[in-house]
Amino acid sequence: MKRNWILKPLLLCLLPVLLASCENSPTKRLIGPEPYDSSGQWSGKWVVYDDQLRSDGGVMFIGWGEGFSVDFNSIERPYSGTKCIKVKWDGSDVTTAEGVTGLFTGFSLIVAKDYNYYSTTTKDLTSGAYTTVRFRARKEFLSSNTLLRFEGPIGDENSTPPDNAWQGTLSDNWQEYSFNISGNISSVHRFVTAVLKTTDNAKGNGGVIYIDDISLERE
Repeated sequence: MKRNWILKPLLLCLLPVLLASCENSPTKRLIGPEPYDSSGQWSGKWVVYDDQLRSDGGVMFIGWGEGFSVDFNSIERPYSGTKCIKVKWDGSDVTTAEGVTGLFTGFSLIVAKDYNYYSTTTKDLTSGAYTTVRFRARKEFLSSNTLLRFEGPIGDENSTPPDNAWQGTLSDNWQEYSFNISGNISSVHRFVTAVLKTTDNAKGNGGVIYIDDISLERE
Protein backbone atom coordinates (compact mmCIF):
# COMPACT_ATOMS: atom_id res chain seq x y z
CA MET A 1 0.00 0.00 0.00
CA LYS A 2 1.41 3.38 -1.00
CA ARG A 3 1.83 5.62 2.01
CA ASN A 4 1.54 9.37 1.87
CA TRP A 5 3.82 10.59 4.65
CA ILE A 6 2.25 14.06 4.83
CA LEU A 7 -1.45 13.47 4.13
CA LYS A 8 -3.52 14.97 6.96
CA PRO A 9 -0.63 14.98 9.44
CA LEU A 10 -1.47 14.77 13.10
CA LEU A 11 0.84 17.42 14.40
CA LEU A 12 2.84 20.42 13.25
CA CYS A 13 5.59 21.68 15.49
CA LEU A 14 7.18 24.98 14.55
CA LEU A 15 9.71 24.45 17.32
CA PRO A 16 9.45 28.00 18.70
CA VAL A 17 11.56 27.14 21.72
CA LEU A 18 14.31 25.53 19.66
CA LEU A 19 14.39 28.30 17.11
CA ALA A 20 14.31 30.96 19.77
CA SER A 21 17.44 29.45 21.24
CA CYS A 22 19.36 30.05 18.01
CA GLU A 23 21.76 32.96 17.98
CA ASN A 24 19.89 34.56 15.09
CA SER A 25 16.44 34.04 13.68
CA PRO A 26 16.08 31.65 10.72
CA THR A 27 14.55 34.44 8.66
CA LYS A 28 17.56 36.71 9.12
CA ARG A 29 19.99 33.88 8.43
CA LEU A 30 18.07 32.41 5.50
CA ILE A 31 20.39 31.34 2.71
CA GLY A 32 18.14 31.00 -0.28
CA PRO A 33 17.74 31.80 -3.96
CA GLU A 34 15.94 35.07 -3.45
CA PRO A 35 19.08 37.05 -2.52
CA TYR A 36 20.41 37.01 -6.09
CA ASP A 37 24.09 36.46 -6.73
CA SER A 38 26.36 39.06 -8.32
CA SER A 39 25.18 38.12 -11.80
CA GLY A 40 21.57 38.81 -10.95
CA GLN A 41 20.70 35.13 -11.12
CA TRP A 42 19.22 32.91 -8.44
CA SER A 43 21.83 31.30 -6.23
CA GLY A 44 22.97 27.84 -7.30
CA LYS A 45 22.69 26.49 -3.77
CA TRP A 46 19.91 26.84 -1.22
CA VAL A 47 20.86 25.75 2.27
CA VAL A 48 17.85 24.26 4.08
CA TYR A 49 19.68 23.25 7.27
CA ASP A 50 23.19 24.12 8.45
CA ASP A 51 23.60 24.58 12.21
CA GLN A 52 19.94 25.56 12.32
CA LEU A 53 16.78 25.52 10.21
CA ARG A 54 17.22 28.07 7.43
CA SER A 55 14.21 27.33 5.24
CA ASP A 56 12.07 30.15 6.70
CA GLY A 57 9.32 27.56 7.09
CA GLY A 58 8.04 25.13 9.70
CA VAL A 59 8.46 21.56 10.85
CA MET A 60 5.80 18.88 10.59
CA PHE A 61 5.99 15.57 12.41
CA ILE A 62 4.71 12.52 10.54
CA GLY A 63 4.36 10.46 13.71
CA TRP A 64 4.12 11.41 17.34
CA GLY A 65 4.85 9.38 20.45
CA GLU A 66 6.93 9.22 23.59
CA GLY A 67 9.53 7.07 21.86
CA PHE A 68 10.18 9.50 18.99
CA SER A 69 11.97 12.84 19.11
CA VAL A 70 13.80 15.28 16.83
CA ASP A 71 16.42 17.72 18.13
CA PHE A 72 17.43 20.44 15.68
CA ASN A 73 20.14 21.72 18.02
CA SER A 74 22.11 18.57 18.78
CA ILE A 75 25.78 19.19 19.56
CA GLU A 76 26.70 15.51 19.27
CA ARG A 77 29.52 15.49 16.73
CA PRO A 78 27.94 17.56 13.92
CA TYR A 79 29.41 17.27 10.44
CA SER A 80 30.11 20.98 10.27
CA GLY A 81 29.57 23.96 12.54
CA THR A 82 28.32 23.33 16.05
CA LYS A 83 24.90 21.68 15.61
CA CYS A 84 23.07 19.00 13.66
CA ILE A 85 19.69 17.24 13.63
CA LYS A 86 19.28 14.23 15.91
CA VAL A 87 16.42 11.82 15.19
CA LYS A 88 15.67 9.23 17.85
CA TRP A 89 13.07 6.46 17.68
CA ASP A 90 12.93 3.42 19.90
CA GLY A 91 10.64 1.53 17.52
CA SER A 92 7.57 1.96 19.69
CA ASP A 93 4.17 2.89 18.25
CA VAL A 94 3.53 6.42 17.05
CA THR A 95 0.28 8.08 16.10
CA THR A 96 -0.01 9.19 12.47
CA ALA A 97 -2.72 10.36 10.12
CA GLU A 98 -3.29 6.71 9.21
CA GLY A 99 -3.61 5.59 12.81
CA VAL A 100 -1.20 4.00 15.24
CA THR A 101 1.83 2.26 13.71
CA GLY A 102 5.24 0.96 14.66
CA LEU A 103 6.45 0.81 11.07
CA PHE A 104 7.50 4.40 10.31
CA THR A 105 7.87 7.91 11.66
CA GLY A 106 9.66 11.10 10.69
CA PHE A 107 9.35 14.77 9.91
CA SER A 108 9.05 17.23 7.02
CA LEU A 109 10.50 20.70 6.61
CA ILE A 110 7.58 22.56 5.06
CA VAL A 111 7.15 25.89 3.32
CA ALA A 112 4.39 27.17 5.60
CA LYS A 113 5.34 28.47 9.03
CA ASP A 114 2.04 27.22 10.42
CA TYR A 115 0.28 24.02 9.36
CA ASN A 116 -3.01 25.91 9.20
CA TYR A 117 -1.58 27.41 6.00
CA TYR A 118 0.14 24.28 4.73
CA SER A 119 -2.19 23.57 1.81
CA THR A 120 -2.24 27.19 0.63
CA THR A 121 1.44 28.09 1.09
CA THR A 122 3.86 27.09 -1.65
CA LYS A 123 7.28 28.02 -2.94
CA ASP A 124 8.23 28.31 -6.60
CA LEU A 125 11.73 26.83 -7.02
CA THR A 126 11.82 26.73 -10.81
CA SER A 127 13.90 29.90 -11.21
CA GLY A 128 16.58 28.30 -9.05
CA ALA A 129 16.76 25.41 -11.53
CA TYR A 130 17.71 23.06 -8.70
CA THR A 131 18.54 19.55 -9.82
CA THR A 132 19.93 17.84 -6.71
CA VAL A 133 19.17 17.31 -3.03
CA ARG A 134 22.32 16.89 -0.96
CA PHE A 135 22.65 16.02 2.71
CA ARG A 136 24.95 14.31 5.17
CA ALA A 137 23.95 11.65 7.66
CA ARG A 138 25.33 9.06 10.06
CA LYS A 139 23.92 6.59 12.51
CA GLU A 140 24.53 5.92 16.14
CA PHE A 141 22.29 2.89 15.85
CA LEU A 142 19.79 1.49 13.35
CA SER A 143 17.69 -1.61 13.82
CA SER A 144 18.58 -4.28 11.25
CA ASN A 145 15.20 -3.86 9.52
CA THR A 146 15.07 -0.05 9.63
CA LEU A 147 16.14 2.36 6.87
CA LEU A 148 16.22 6.10 6.31
CA ARG A 149 14.10 7.43 3.46
CA PHE A 150 14.95 11.03 2.53
CA GLU A 151 12.57 12.75 0.10
CA GLY A 152 13.07 15.92 -1.90
CA PRO A 153 10.77 18.84 -2.75
CA ILE A 154 7.19 17.87 -3.45
CA GLY A 155 4.47 20.05 -4.92
CA ASP A 156 1.76 17.41 -5.27
CA GLU A 157 1.09 16.11 -1.77
CA ASN A 158 -0.77 13.08 -3.09
CA SER A 159 2.21 11.39 -4.72
CA THR A 160 5.96 11.08 -4.52
CA PRO A 161 7.96 10.45 -7.69
CA PRO A 162 9.92 7.24 -7.09
CA ASP A 163 13.27 8.81 -8.02
CA ASN A 164 12.72 11.91 -5.89
CA ALA A 165 14.16 10.22 -2.81
CA TRP A 166 17.16 8.42 -1.34
CA GLN A 167 16.66 5.30 0.76
CA GLY A 168 19.14 3.07 2.53
CA THR A 169 21.07 2.28 5.67
CA LEU A 170 23.70 4.58 7.17
CA SER A 171 27.34 4.38 8.20
CA ASP A 172 28.64 5.10 11.69
CA ASN A 173 30.61 7.98 10.18
CA TRP A 174 29.34 10.99 8.28
CA GLN A 175 28.64 10.29 4.62
CA GLU A 176 27.33 12.54 1.86
CA TYR A 177 24.19 11.46 0.02
CA SER A 178 22.48 13.03 -2.98
CA PHE A 179 19.71 12.35 -5.46
CA ASN A 180 18.04 14.04 -8.39
CA ILE A 181 15.06 16.33 -7.99
CA SER A 182 12.14 15.37 -10.21
CA GLY A 183 8.54 16.38 -10.64
CA ASN A 184 6.91 19.79 -10.56
CA ILE A 185 8.74 22.23 -8.25
CA SER A 186 6.76 25.34 -9.18
CA SER A 187 4.47 25.04 -6.15
CA VAL A 188 6.36 23.14 -3.45
CA HIS A 189 4.64 22.46 -0.13
CA ARG A 190 7.62 20.83 1.57
CA PHE A 191 11.34 21.03 0.99
CA VAL A 192 12.52 17.68 2.37
CA THR A 193 11.17 14.78 4.41
CA ALA A 194 13.11 12.31 6.56
CA VAL A 195 11.43 9.02 7.45
CA LEU A 196 12.67 6.09 9.51
CA LYS A 197 10.82 3.04 8.22
CA THR A 198 10.95 -0.70 8.60
CA THR A 199 11.53 -2.85 5.54
CA ASP A 200 9.51 -5.98 6.24
CA ASN A 201 6.22 -4.78 7.76
CA ALA A 202 7.54 -5.92 11.13
CA LYS A 203 8.34 -3.71 14.09
CA GLY A 204 11.99 -3.12 14.92
CA ASN A 205 13.98 -1.18 17.48
CA GLY A 206 14.13 2.05 15.51
CA GLY A 207 17.38 3.91 15.68
CA VAL A 208 19.33 7.07 16.44
CA ILE A 209 20.58 9.02 13.43
CA TYR A 210 22.07 12.44 12.72
CA ILE A 211 21.48 14.67 9.68
CA ASP A 212 23.40 17.80 8.67
CA ASP A 213 24.05 20.19 5.78
CA ILE A 214 20.81 19.81 3.84
CA SER A 215 20.77 21.78 0.59
CA LEU A 216 19.14 22.07 -2.82
CA GLU A 217 21.72 22.56 -5.53
CA ARG A 218 21.98 23.31 -9.21
CA GLU A 219 24.46 21.07 -11.02
